[in-house]
Amino acid sequence: MSNRVSNFPTNQQPDVEPGEIGTLVAKMEQLRGMSKPKTDTEVAERVQWYFRWCIDNDCRPGVEMMALSLGVTRQTLLDWQRKGGRRGETITAAKQLLAALLEQWGVCGKLNPATLCFLMKNHFAYQDNVQIDVGRKEDDKPQSLDEIAARYGVTQQRIDTAGDTLPVADFADE
Repeated sequence: MSNRVSNFPTNQQPDVEPGEIGTLVAKMEQLRGMSKPKTDTEVAERVQWYFRWCIDNDCRPGVEMMALSLGVTRQTLLDWQRKGGRRGETITAAKQLLAALLEQWGVCGKLNPATLCFLMKNHFAYQDNVQIDVGRKEDDKPQSLDEIAARYGVTQQRIDTAGDTLPVADFADE
């Protein structure tokens, strides 16, 4: 049984007023009934129409709903975007608008931060990790022990142990 006040997302019901779900389903059904555009020009016109439709119907636009209005999947939108050309540029511009809207809703406190993070990562390739490359660059040459010692202000002493010469660092400041 679902619980509206539960902390478990799977137990939560959408917070909607009576009749709101039916209205939203009817709007989605209108989008689902549209044919898939065939040309790049038709795609651009449909995307423009979609945003106007969202304004007129007071619906928050999103990637999935935009795909629905185009008669394609979210993956197809991504494929078009990666392929480039006029169609790819249209999708990129539309997704940029959607990302900007989400950002504003998040900054203004209109969107749960977890929801904002999820949507930005899944629809707009955002990441919350940092990668640091500590490898050598191709033009860097290996440094000698003396160069390394000079960089860190240490002196080199050589100790002969059973015929092997081992470097030992003496720290001048210690």
